[in-house]
Amino acid sequence: MMCIDHDWPDLNDDMATPTKDPEITDFAALLRRAGLSDAASDRHAPVFARLTRSLAEDVPQAGARARAYFVPGRIEVMGKHTDYAGGDSLVCPVEQGFCLLAVPTEEPGLFTTDVARREAAMIGEACASRPRPGWARYPETVYRRTAANFGPLAGGLRIAFASTLPPDAGLSSSSAFMIGCFLAMADAHGLAVDPRFAGAITSRIELADYLGHVENGQTYRSLAGDAGVGTFGGSQDHTAILCGEAGAVSRFSYAPTRRRDVAHLPPDVVFVVATSGVPARKAEGAMGDYNQASRLAGRIAERWQARYGGVGLRLRDIVESPPFSPPRMEALLAHEPEMTRRFRHFYEEHTRLVPAAFEALQYGDWEALGHIADRSQALAEAWLGNQVLETIALARLARERGALAASAFGAGYGGAVWALVRADRADAFGASWIEAYRSAFPAREEAGWLVTCPGPAATRLSTP
Repeated sequence: MMCIDHDWPDLNDDMATPTKDPEITDFAALLRRAGLSDAASDRHAPVFARLTRSLAEDVPQAGARARAYFVPGRIEVMGKHTDYAGGDSLVCPVEQGFCLLAVPTEEPGLFTTDVARREAAMIGEACASRPRPGWARYPETVYRRTAANFGPLAGGLRIAFASTLPPDAGLSSSSAFMIGCFLAMADAHGLAVDPRFAGAITSRIELADYLGHVENGQTYRSLAGDAGVGTFGGSQDHTAILCGEAGAVSRFSYAPTRRRDVAHLPPDVVFVVATSGVPARKAEGAMGDYNQASRLAGRIAERWQARYGGVGLRLRDIVESPPFSPPRMEALLAHEPEMTRRFRHFYEEHTRLVPAAFEALQYGDWEALGHIADRSQALAEAWLGNQVLETIALARLARERGALAASAFGAGYGGAVWALVRADRADAFGASWIEAYRSAFPAREEAGWLVTCPGPAATRLSTP
C-alpha cells in the first residue's frame, strides 16, 4: 500500500522532483531503512539532496561532516487536551515532517536556514538584536535551554532544513522543528556523554518528557526551566514524534510519560488529514485559549486537593484515586460552569473514550471507532470549546462521505481533522472531502489534504 503526500506552498517544486541523481537514491535508501514507505522515501530524498547542496554552498566540505535527520509530525487520534493533566492519548507519527541537515562550524552560535522559504536566522549572544523570521523562536528556545542546562556550547552549528508538513495545521510542526534542532545540537556537542544529561535523561521517553518541558519552560528533574515558547502544554507531541512506531497507533500516559500499548493498523486503512486553513498557532493567536484550558485543569485539581487532600498534582491522579467520584466532583464545582465543563471533558475523554478507541483499533472495529470519534468530536465542541466552524464542518463532511471515523485533533482553535478511510479510495475521498469543504468555506484557500500511514519516529539518517 502506498502512502502519498501532496505539495504545500512552503516546499519548492524543484526540491520535490525525483531524479536519477545518486545522491537522491542514497537518501531514499536511508529513509526506507528508517521505516518510511517507498513513496514517502522517494518524496523526501530530493529534499535532503537540496539541503546538501545548500550547505555545500556555504560550508566547504560540509558533506563529509553532516548529519541528516527526519523528524515527523503527528496525529492525535484520541486524547484531546489530556496530556498536561496526566491523562492518556492515542497518537502516531505521520510520513511528513522536517528534513534537517546539520554541520558543525568554528563560528559560535546556531545558524539555521529554511531552504524552502530562503530565510535564515543566526542565534547566539552576539546576534540577539538582529531581525529574524518568526520561526526563529523555536531553535532559539532550544539553543538557550540547552546552554542553560548543559553549559556553553563549544563551537557552532549550521542547520539547513525544509518541511513537508502543512504549516500551522495542528500536526505539531513546531514541536517537530524543536526536536530536530535539539537532536542536531545534542549530536554536535556530545550531550549523550555529558553527565548532566545522562543523570537526568536515560531513555527516548524521558527525552520526550524533557523536550516537552523545554517547550513549556518548566524545570525537568535537575535541569532548570526557562522561558519556553509561552504555552502550558504537555509532552504528548514530543512523545509521539520520538517514540511512535511505524504502522501503529500508540497509547501513552503522561506526567510522567509511560508507554501503555500499541495497536497496529492493517495495510488497507490509512489516515487522510484535511487542514482547515485556520492557523493552529499555540504560540500566537490561540495561545491564550489553549493556556486557559490548561489552567482550568490545574485549578480543578487544586480545588479538589483543598477540599479532600491527596498527593496528586493532576486531574488523572484525582480521578484514579479514592475518595474521588464524579458526583462528588460535580458537587464541588457546582457553581463553576466553566470548570465543570472542563472536568466533564477530561473525565469522559481519559476514562472512557481513549480506552474504548484503543480497543476498537486493536480489533479493527471501525463501526465502534466511528461512534467513539463522533462522541469525542461532539464533546470537544460542547465542553472543551476548542473547535471552530471549519473543523466542525470538516469532521461532519468526512463522515458524510464515508469515513470510517473522523475527528479534529491537536490544540484546536483551528488546525486539522483526521479521517480513517480504506486505502483504495483515499485519494478520491480526499479530493471529494476538500472540494466540499472549499465550497462551504471559499475563503479558506490554504486548506489542503494529505494521505499518510503511521510513520516511524524521529531518526538520524547518517553519522559522520
